[in-house]
Amino acid sequence: MPPRTVPAVLVAGTHRGCGKTTFATGLMAAWKKRGLTVQPYKIGADAVETGYHELAAGRPSIVLDLWIMSPKALETSFAAASQGADILVLDGARGLYDGS
Repeated sequence: MPPRTVPAVLVAGTHRGCGKTTFATGLMAAWKKRGLTVQPYKIGADAVETGYHELAAGRPSIVLDLWIMSPKALETSFAAASQGADILVLDGARGLYDGS
């Protein structure tokens, strides 16, 4: 049997401070309230936002950051955390041009 595909949503924006984390955290809380198991992720290192995610989703938010992780480590962390989740929510970094 092939592995189960878990739906994922990436919340991105055009610039820093445009409300990505507020929107992503709201989605997490709404889906959790509907009974879904939500796995949050933060793209880019950020300790504060991951705390908001955890409060909303009830699961630890996993940091995905290619500046501090190898692609293999990122892939492994992403896959491991998605186990048992009904939906994945990725909170984007600073904006469309982050890192360029």
